[in-house]
Amino acid sequence: MRNINLILDEIKKIKGFVKDSELANLLKVKPNVISTWKSRNTIPYKNLITFCDSEGYSIKWLLYGEGSMYVTSPENEQKSSKSIFSYPEPKMELMLITDQDRVNKIRDTERREHYEAIPLVNDPIAAGTGREIDDKYIEGYAVFYYRWIRGRNMVAVRIKGSSMEPTLYEDSIVAVDLQDKEYQPEKIFAVRYKGECVVKRLIKDRGFLVLQSDNPDKTEYPNMAINLQEDPEPIIGRIAFAWQKF
Repeated sequence: MRNINLILDEIKKIKGFVKDSELANLLKVKPNVISTWKSRNTIPYKNLITFCDSEGYSIKWLLYGEGSMYVTSPENEQKSSKSIFSYPEPKMELMLITDQDRVNKIRDTERREHYEAIPLVNDPIAAGTGREIDDKYIEGYAVFYYRWIRGRNMVAVRIKGSSMEPTLYEDSIVAVDLQDKEYQPEKIFAVRYKGECVVKRLIKDRGFLVLQSDNPDKTEYPNMAINLQEDPEPIIGRIAFAWQKF
């Protein structure tokens, strides 16, 4: 069984809480009770069961980290059928939507802590920082399980061309973490190159950022280089997730 600190941290992550006072309010106890639980490693079964029952989580998953996060029961199925939006299960499947009203429902409903919709853009460079994106650059939204993102600033883009095959195929969709611009050897990044966004592996070499394709045909897809003195910040963001199209 997990210790109480891990259990409470899991609940805080699920709900997006930062402070123990928020957790105390959720579990209907005083803030000092949370501190007592932690110091004595007390498992408050009644409070945790009540929380799981009300939210639809599995108590086994919360206590032991085993099995599905959610409970499948007639009550939960009935509750889900009344939802204003049909949510995917928390697994790595891509869900694309184009209806802004449905996006707003994801962000504004009581389940906003479970899912987030990030913009699928046709030009990550024009999208800028990602926080405020002109509608003309948005072709839809990719729905993510919130715990994979945790408030990170991300956009989704389509892969163009075959240069990253067999790792990433043309028209696959990738999520770009706009907050992760720090160079990491041989990781895949979205990079600004000659006014365009390209997705490549990166290697630093004597003041240059070398952009490598995964396609073994180096005649068709040779390495490219960016002079870091001329363009010191060419990285748009790291590729965090990918959905392949085969």
